[in-house]
Amino acid sequence: MLRAIHLPATGRTMLLADYNELITLAKAFPGATFRNGLTTWGPTTGNEIVQQFRQDMTDRINQAIPYSGRGRQ
Repeated sequence: MLRAIHLPATGRTMLLADYNELITLAKAFPGATFRNGLTTWGPTTGNEIVQQFRQDMTDRINQAIPYSGRGRQ
């Protein structure tokens, strides 16, 4: 089973490996402009993408929802 992440701002679902590659690329080029961010649909710099990633990570930690319980009905 491949793990995927849904980005609600763009309506896309991407594989976890592609998501990690995007974050690594954004960290390597903080001044570069990307087509869209993780939470925004407009042009976003690499630095803003890293900030969005950190905010989302902090939010997931603070929700305290076990991974096994996510997405189940």
